[in-house]
Amino acid sequence: MVQHEALLALLGHPGVLVARGKDGAFAVGECVDFLAVHEKALLQRIAAAGETYVALDAFVRCVREYGVWRDGAPVTDGLYLRALCTGLDEVRVARERVRAGCTRRFHT
Repeated sequence: MVQHEALLALLGHPGVLVARGKDGAFAVGECVDFLAVHEKALLQRIAAAGETYVALDAFVRCVREYGVWRDGAPVTDGLYLRALCTGLDEVRVARERVRAGCTRRFHT
């Protein structure tokens, strides 16, 4: 179960062991008392990576859908911004492949 929770947290989906705290951040739940300290620390690092992924995913979606704002006007054509979003899109596609593969394994 811990491995499944860790994988889901890494993919940006909180669960029972890794949940959203009061501040909205991913954190190892207080109910997790069966893991060693170093295991909890590793799970927390995984949770932080999942939270970072969620933030990057939201950023790319926002830029792609609405652009960014500069001087009261949307900007969607910056070379560096496009390059950043393209690179992040590649990460998102890889993530979706991993998620789909994991979903197939969980449901079989």
